[in-house]
Amino acid sequence: MPSPVCCVVKQQNVVGFVLNVTWIRRIRSRPAYATGKEQGMYGMSTYQSFKLFLLEFIPLTRDAVHIYIGLVVLLVWVIGFRRPLGAWKNLIPVLAIALLMEAIDLYDDMQWIGHMRWSSSLHDIINTSLWPAVLVACARLGWLNIGSKDE
Repeated sequence: MPSPVCCVVKQQNVVGFVLNVTWIRRIRSRPAYATGKEQGMYGMSTYQSFKLFLLEFIPLTRDAVHIYIGLVVLLVWVIGFRRPLGAWKNLIPVLAIALLMEAIDLYDDMQWIGHMRWSSSLHDIINTSLWPAVLVACARLGWLNIGSKDE
């Protein structure tokens, strides 16, 4: 038996709202982390399923997560390989990770919704790469004296 909200909406002949309510219910009924046969059933890859699982526990928006991923990749690269922060080559792993994440997202979009969301992917690549690029540029310009012995 449909809920009272659906009955009221159907009586008003607002088909778009009924479809949206149905779509929201379908999304909410999916498990946050689908595995095995469930992935095909819900149209999600393991990567998308894992992202949704993490976002349930991290109190951040998706945009903020992209920003943190970019900063973490930059810092791990700089500290792990003892590179100077101002080297432009430090942006290569950040861009590689951003492009890899978005390539998977575009593939999943094509499989799941039937088209690629290019503007969303460009937005995510910029979110992931912007602040690492700003840090590298500031270090190159001498605005950051991190670890200098002239203090």
